Parts: sequence; C-alpha cells; structure tokens
Amino acid sequence: MPVSGNFNLAGSLSSLSLSTIQGSGDGRLNIAGGTVNANNIQLANGRFTAQIQANEVQPGRLATVPAQFNSPVSGNFNIAGD
Repeated sequence: MPVSGNFNLAGSLSSLSLSTIQGSGDGRLNIAGGTVNANNIQLANGRFTAQIQANEVQPGRLATVPAQFNSPVSGNFNIAGD
C-alpha cells in the first residue's frame, strides 16, 4: 500500500478552520522509488510539527531537477509551519 498511518483529529464542524482542529499521528508514504515516514505529527492552533525520515527518495521522479540533485535522497528532518 502506498500510504498508511494512524491519525487522530478533533474539532468542531460548526466552526471548521485549521486554528480549531487538533490532531496527532504517524504515517508512511511510498513515493518516487523510496519511502517517507512521518512521526510525531502534531496539529494545534493552526500550526503543525513532524519528524520526517526520507529513505532513497528519487527527486527526479517528482520533478525535473539538475543532474547533481538526481541521486536518491535519505535523511531526517524536523518540520514545522503554520
């Protein structure tokens, strides 16, 4: 299966917006010849955080990239945003 995970979301449907949704979870995505694992995903007050692990993802299968960036990518990333 290309996508799998466990997620919990809570919020009011009567006032649905990113700032009112709370959530957490973990997931796995098979993409571009590799895998991306997202752990400790948190969503609260319109902000999100996650720990991402990429393994052998091939950027050239997602978009046109210069030859020097066309090797498989692996690494750990912490992401956050709003």
